[in-house]
Amino acid sequence: MKKRLTAGILSLSIMTTAWAQTGTANPLLQNWTGPYGGIPPFDKVQIVHFKPAMEAAMAAQLAEVEKIAANPQAPTFDNTLAAMEAAGKTLSRVQTVYGIWSSTMNSKDFQAVEKELAPKLAAHQDKITQN
Repeated sequence: MKKRLTAGILSLSIMTTAWAQTGTANPLLQNWTGPYGGIPPFDKVQIVHFKPAMEAAMAAQLAEVEKIAANPQAPTFDNTLAAMEAAGKTLSRVQTVYGIWSSTMNSKDFQAVEKELAPKLAAHQDKITQN
């Protein structure tokens, strides 16, 4: 229980920091609205949004995975596999826009962000895979 609370507080803290660093609510961390399950807010995204959004989304996913791992109930499809599939929705949204920028709107400034985030994303995925 204590781990869950700590992970939740950490996740919230990181997301709050991400919003504060950009001066407004980070559009990458907001739910998408519109048809087809929502449309990415391309018109609001700036390069400065990516690093804090990725870091916040990774922290949120780790907290979700930790909650699944710490569940005292016997593992079932719903509380393990379905829960893992649902974990990381925010990161998935952020990575969608990140991938589009990386392949179509890549600049020297964005390449610097990619260079910094690549090892963090790899380490993040390792933490989940090896948990």
